[in-house]
Amino acid sequence: MGNAVPLKKKNMKTLLTFALPLLFFANTALAQMELGPKFEAKEMEVDFKSVKTGGKHDAVFVYKNAGNQPLLITQAEGSCGCTVPDYPKGPLKPGGSAQIKITYDAKAKGPFNKTVTLTTNEVDGRNSDGQTIYKKHVIEVSGTVVD
Repeated sequence: MGNAVPLKKKNMKTLLTFALPLLFFANTALAQMELGPKFEAKEMEVDFKSVKTGGKHDAVFVYKNAGNQPLLITQAEGSCGCTVPDYPKGPLKPGGSAQIKITYDAKAKGPFNKTVTLTTNEVDGRNSDGQTIYKKHVIEVSGTVVD
């Protein structure tokens, strides 16, 4: 009977030694699961196909918020002045979808490959100074300008 108490203490220490780190990592993993906004699109490209030279042409890019917090596009930039995105400035509710209008100014004949880079409020980590880094999403824009 005298050995029963020390055996229980040893088992309890062993259990705590393995259980506490496991609980810590499980809690950390749960905290990182899909919390916050999440930008999602079927494809990350827009193909204008063939467009006539000398005019502006529009295409629509559709995206949704697959997260559980409002999604906000904080910045949208074309890779050149000929590719201009027009994006919603307000937050997109979880489960909602929205559109970005991309205008291409077809001044030169031939194929084109441009990009539109979106910055969202999705957290992508922290830099060495501890500042938040926000996610960027790149939309490939292509087509051919003809007469």
